[in-house]
Amino acid sequence: MATVEGYKLGDIIIEGKTKQVYDLPEHPGLCMLRSKDRITAGDGVRAHDLEGKAEISNTTNGLVFQLLNEA
Repeated sequence: MATVEGYKLGDIIIEGKTKQVYDLPEHPGLCMLRSKDRITAGDGVRAHDLEGKAEISNTTNGLVFQLLNEA
């Protein structure tokens, strides 16, 4: 079983062009969102990898959820 930052990843719940969502079997009700270094345009007609994109996406997602929690 793969681990990320100490979390054991379960099955992929859903996967899209730029993200994967994993079940966290040791944490019922929670999941892990993993971004890919993938950028797409035209509904996936054009796509390529861009190193560092996943880190930027995760940082942005974290800030959005922080704002939602504060609201």
